[in-house]
Amino acid sequence: MDDLNGAPAPATSMHWTSKAIVAMFGVAAALFVGGIVCRHYNVSLAYETATKAAELIILSGGFISILLVRNQLSAQERQLRENRAQMISDHRWKTFISYHQLFPDSFPPAPLRASMYTFAKDHGFRDHFDAYGKAMPEDALKKCINDSEMWEIFRPYLDCFERFCGAVNAGMIDEAYAMTLERTRVIRNFTVFEELIKHLQKDHPNAYVELTKLASKWAMQLRLEIFEAQSQLGAGAGTKTRIDSPI
Repeated sequence: MDDLNGAPAPATSMHWTSKAIVAMFGVAAALFVGGIVCRHYNVSLAYETATKAAELIILSGGFISILLVRNQLSAQERQLRENRAQMISDHRWKTFISYHQLFPDSFPPAPLRASMYTFAKDHGFRDHFDAYGKAMPEDALKKCINDSEMWEIFRPYLDCFERFCGAVNAGMIDEAYAMTLERTRVIRNFTVFEELIKHLQKDHPNAYVELTKLASKWAMQLRLEIFEAQSQLGAGAGTKTRIDSPI
């Protein structure tokens, strides 16, 4: 079978090359036998000619065999690379899909978000959830720490972010895709609840560690992006400010 360019397919080429090598060794064997017969009848010139021809054919067959093995190894290596690339592509696609499978509804779920925003509004920091967030007021923080009923609001809300960040950190969700969709939301909520999370981590170091790790990483990346964008503004943007010496 030929490939799309009209050249013989690799498997077909190898098949016919193998047959040619077998035929060459068969010819070489026949020449050796003929040389032995010629030597028996004292035809030395014919013997030497047949022997040299047989040796040349064997050397040529051996060289072709080496090339054939080399081509087979190259084809196997190419196939392995293609398989690996396909596996990586399939895995990345699955990490895209897993975001929607693990979090099919709004993130966090609407009931949790509604109860959280109601509490924030009642305690005067609903506007802290705007943009990239602002830490909750001290009085609200103390109420959250001391009022056990408040945990019925905060715990499931923060747990949702912890599950999401854990899935991203573990590679179950593609990080670039998740960052495109949820970076602002993750940074904002971590900023609002950072002091509460730090208070929890005093007694429980692993409390919301996935949220802390991912939000801190994304916040740092965001600051770098903002800095790089600002460096392109103003007079002399994109040029160096140091004046080189003429010497």
